[in-house]
Amino acid sequence: MLGYLITILVNASRILSAVALQRLIPGLGQRYAWAHQAEGVLVYLFFLILIYGGFRLLCSRYLVSYAKPA
Repeated sequence: MLGYLITILVNASRILSAVALQRLIPGLGQRYAWAHQAEGVLVYLFFLILIYGGFRLLCSRYLVSYAKPA
């Protein structure tokens, strides 16, 4: 369920950023397909790093508090 919600969030942000980029530079997506692909790569990479950092932070906080003492 969490993966589904994250996927919707990431794809919605990619669509919104593509629309914003199209408004800033009209015709960019039609003339330069690489710009659309690069925008997608940057959005997905940003969210992968953000999700990784978030899960790492959550795991370090909760797993350390429940760890057995040595």
